[in-house]
Amino acid sequence: MILKGFESLLATTRTTEFASRVVGVRTSLPQLSAKRFSTVGGIAEGVFVQHLDSCKSFNDTRWTEHWIALANEQLQHLDNELEKAELGSSHAFLNGQPPSPAVLSFLRRGAAAMTRTPPGTPIDEDTFPQDGQKGSFIAVSALLKAIAYFFVAAWPGLTPAPLKAYRVCEALFDIILDAIAPTLSLNVEGHIVPVNGEDVKVYALLPTGTGTTVPGVLVTNGLEGTNVETVVTALRTKAVLSSAWFFMEMPGTYASKQPMTKSSSELIYGEVLTFMASHKQVDGSRLGMLGISFGGNCATRMAMVDKRLKAVVVNGAR
Repeated sequence: MILKGFESLLATTRTTEFASRVVGVRTSLPQLSAKRFSTVGGIAEGVFVQHLDSCKSFNDTRWTEHWIALANEQLQHLDNELEKAELGSSHAFLNGQPPSPAVLSFLRRGAAAMTRTPPGTPIDEDTFPQDGQKGSFIAVSALLKAIAYFFVAAWPGLTPAPLKAYRVCEALFDIILDAIAPTLSLNVEGHIVPVNGEDVKVYALLPTGTGTTVPGVLVTNGLEGTNVETVVTALRTKAVLSSAWFFMEMPGTYASKQPMTKSSSELIYGEVLTFMASHKQVDGSRLGMLGISFGGNCATRMAMVDKRLKAVVVNGAR
């Protein structure tokens, strides 16, 4: 109660930034922030708490620089392993060059570093194999951690510096997704669904070798969540193996051009559901939706207005 009162006082007096320079940003963030952000990268929560405490500003430039520096440390670990395998470095990825098949194959051999680590459990390098595959495990772990730090740098994604970090995060995430998904018998597809002036990016995780259509599930995150957060968690569970899963960010966030309104969000979600129903691997009569955090409010509303939805799950709506 005392802490919440202190936070309210800082917000009311607009002194949050001043206080952060003294005690760090953690006291002004939601209590679950350390767990949430560390889960994305398989980072020990205690380590992430230290990172938060050493971050002394919410200023766009200072905030992003702090987290990008941590991301770059992980990219250096990745580069060390790529160079040992004579596969170049991450500089090519950051400049927009797609990874070679050899790089994807190298990362694929270390997929278990991520997929066998349950959400909320830090990746334990002591469990990595001690043979020729160890470099791949280290590379996947480092790349995932770099993605997590860029994700935090991008938060909450409303101004130029965070949005630049968001684009880097997404580019690196596409690489790890292309490498990891086939090891789980999943195909990955990226789609752009144009709706009312917006280009809505949708990731699809599709089971391979089913031979029949399967239910389609739309997953949407909350106000400050990204596809990275939801897809990474899904890849570390087995829930995605029985259905076709489609992931999108909540309208009005990050890459969106316009703020969200009730009517615009219903239109956007409806068009994405229409796209899902038309997919050759989806049984259009069996559509569901999972809304996480504030996305749960959107999922609840869609359950009322779109009768194509046969099941809706709300997780952490507020």
